[in-house]
Amino acid sequence: MTACTVSVTNTFLNELLNLPKKISNRVEKTVRILKEDPKSVQLEPKKLKQYSNNVYRARIGDHRLFYSFGHGWVKLLSVRRRDERTYTGCLPDASLPQQPPQEAPQSAQPQSPTSQAHAPKEAAPPVKTIAAGEVKTALPRQPTPELLAQWQIPQEYWNEICQVSYSEELLELSIPERFLSRILDNLFPRAIDDIQNQAEYRLQDPEDLNRFFEGELSAFLLRLDAEQEKLLQFGHQGPILVKGGPGTGKSTLAVYRVQRLLELGYRPILFATFTNALANYSQQLLEQLLEQPIEQTQVGVSTADSL
Repeated sequence: MTACTVSVTNTFLNELLNLPKKISNRVEKTVRILKEDPKSVQLEPKKLKQYSNNVYRARIGDHRLFYSFGHGWVKLLSVRRRDERTYTGCLPDASLPQQPPQEAPQSAQPQSPTSQAHAPKEAAPPVKTIAAGEVKTALPRQPTPELLAQWQIPQEYWNEICQVSYSEELLELSIPERFLSRILDNLFPRAIDDIQNQAEYRLQDPEDLNRFFEGELSAFLLRLDAEQEKLLQFGHQGPILVKGGPGTGKSTLAVYRVQRLLELGYRPILFATFTNALANYSQQLLEQLLEQPIEQTQVGVSTADSL
């Protein structure tokens, strides 16, 4: 059987950082088996009929790994401890409460002349409303410096995060979206149906999961969608300009473009970006895609200011 290509979701990576070390090591071994045979009896696989897209779960001690698969591919969705919340979404409902329904009108009752003349009218009770700021949901557990370090949240954000007392306050944090997503994924497990719709990142080698867990690897390469594939094949002669907002995959497309130019025989290639952080990020992605150290690729990575 030909080995499957494996991809991961953001939620899977976020939840991976919430695992004990001994469990994370077993995740890598499980993924190696999945890559060769998604229905191997070693995994004790079970198909979850309540989900679409061929979702299965594999046992890893008292944890569960959720995945879907098809012909030649496996997508890792989630990995979490087995408890009453494992198969359901647990994001807090912070919507405003609805006003109580009005009572159904009662049919008129005959009254005596005395009751009509002397019965006082009862004042309607005031309707209580709750302002948006008054809706507060307790955190499932309080973030601590130790927990944030395990989740690889930069220390500069710890003080602000540790002051949060209620779930609603998390959405007001002034921290990058990817770190907020990591906190939310580990405090409020997402529904599997929602995770299935997330973008996919390429997993070249299951060992990369351990490298990510240890903080040696910070990025995975996004799989291109159909529209991005068209751009990748467009205009091999001369420069091209790709426009798009934040998070639309411009940097990812540039990384794939390097691979395409190498295939066409263009050497050497200089990949220039804006900051040292982006340069390091891009180098990690290039090494994953080209499957060798950057020094062996005839590709240089630098910042524009250093040229």
